Amino acid sequence: MARFFGRLQSRAARGGPRWRRASSYADLHQVTDVGVRYDRDVYAPGTYDDHVWSLQRPHLEVLLSDFQARHGRVKYLDFACGTGRIISVAERFAAESTGVDISPFMIERAATRVSRSRLVVANVLADPASIDDDYDVITAFRFFLNTEPEMRVAVMASLAGRLRGDDSLLVFNIHGNATSSLALTSIYRRLRGWGPAWLMSHREVRGLVEGSGLTIVDRMGFGLWPKRLYRTPIGPMIRAIDRWAVRNRLLRPISQDVIYVCRRRARAAP
Repeated sequence: MARFFGRLQSRAARGGPRWRRASSYADLHQVTDVGVRYDRDVYAPGTYDDHVWSLQRPHLEVLLSDFQARHGRVKYLDFACGTGRIISVAERFAAESTGVDISPFMIERAATRVSRSRLVVANVLADPASIDDDYDVITAFRFFLNTEPEMRVAVMASLAGRLRGDDSLLVFNIHGNATSSLALTSIYRRLRGWGPAWLMSHREVRGLVEGSGLTIVDRMGFGLWPKRLYRTPIGPMIRAIDRWAVRNRLLRPISQDVIYVCRRRARAAP
């Protein structure tokens, strides 16, 4: 993933759009073919990320199906929808489905994957009225870890304020858990002089969530091993172990990719 966005930065420097801040995650997506390249480089069949998504998808489907069965009509938002990987699965569980992204090029790619969702190009912090404020379910995948810390706080508060009621769900992931094997990767990067890996701990995530008036009601973990191992001859074996490990709650704290399910925090009785 880091190599993918590094290539985009280099490409932009050679004649792509002028970015206001080279470190801005949002600006990295203002490249014409970013959507196609993202799907090809990050989620190509057989990659680690494609493997993790194959584990996550059935759990996300069960979560949305159960919510729909309990609530009937569901109004759904996919924030930072990217190329439509999440919303293309989730839209069938919703009566009304919207995807929003700051990149028109990501939205262009997403439009080829959805069948009945509304797609919006917008910066929801700069233009709050671009999307509604009464969603039953909101998803936000591969966003909070990648963006700047101050942006995490602002976006989490914005999404929390757009949940319809106390039973509504915000579902997001952190694809760099600080207590997983990625901590070893971070040490290796430091030793090579590349700087630490971009990770978040459960404590940091909980602080982010609770600071916006939400509480974590569930979490699921995916992927246990250093990513290089998935490309070795033992890859099939460790993928099988990953499939088993998803059902083991004790392994969630050391999983690389964690999905969090959140609701509004209950108010204390007067």
